[in-house]
Amino acid sequence: MAFITTNEAGDAIPSFWLNEALEEYRANTLVSRLVRRDFENETGGIGETINILKRGAVTVQSKTEFADPTEHPVVPENPSNTKVAVVLNQHKYVSWRVEDNAGAKALSQGVNYIRDAIPALVEEIESEILAEYANAAASVGTVGTDVDSATIRAARLALNQAKVPTSNRFLLVSPEDDSALLGDPSFTAADKRGDGGRAMEDARLGRVYGFDTFMSQLIPTTTGPDARHNLAMHPDGIVLAVRPLALPPAGSGVRAGLLVDEDMGLAFRYTQGYSQTDMAMMHTIDILYGIKTVRDECLVEVTA
Repeated sequence: MAFITTNEAGDAIPSFWLNEALEEYRANTLVSRLVRRDFENETGGIGETINILKRGAVTVQSKTEFADPTEHPVVPENPSNTKVAVVLNQHKYVSWRVEDNAGAKALSQGVNYIRDAIPALVEEIESEILAEYANAAASVGTVGTDVDSATIRAARLALNQAKVPTSNRFLLVSPEDDSALLGDPSFTAADKRGDGGRAMEDARLGRVYGFDTFMSQLIPTTTGPDARHNLAMHPDGIVLAVRPLALPPAGSGVRAGLLVDEDMGLAFRYTQGYSQTDMAMMHTIDILYGIKTVRDECLVEVTA
């Protein structure tokens, strides 16, 4: 559930500015929806460490009959759980200033800048998530060759061999590979897709070969040789940890608000105040988060 809190000093910040931001970030959020999220509605600070539990393996045992009544037919084990440390080391912001005081109070101007800032911050987060391809346990595909149905099957095989859960698998591809796949009859034919052709809607490639497949304009690329690093994944592979930032203290002369969406696991802070140094109204939207690969076997780099 998304909700907004405000900190007032003088005139209250118009709450609908942040309500407008809801529409913007939800419309521009894709990759961060597909990973494991760790969110608590308690303020955090830069450098704070969040411990993520990684469950230990369990084994199947055979029940035996015991002649000695002091013995027990069931022998429990102690799974070796481990903690993976995720550091809140990313504090990203977008800031702007408006010198004309009347303009600083113009509601339409404030809304427009927030509409620009939110997608920019979302893109930064999602680019960093996609960069985790470098930690994938397996890699398929060939540099310089577009992704095709055979490449996707190879990614599926790699996840299957690693015993990754078959549900909630995702494939994120570049615009170039999106175009190539739409021209691959093995990919687009309804009888081969197994979905009756119903999934080719809403600018998404749909579900194919066990993957919910999406195009992302943020797929990482490298040079020498030129390569695209698409990603096949399960949500357990990567964690995105987010904590709300503290609001400025009351009476500080700063108007501020928090846009907190617990369902999405994101929290943006908005602050507005007059800067004597710049002789202008300063506006900032920022977010605090950390990203880490937790289970590398849940990630397959799909190179093209």
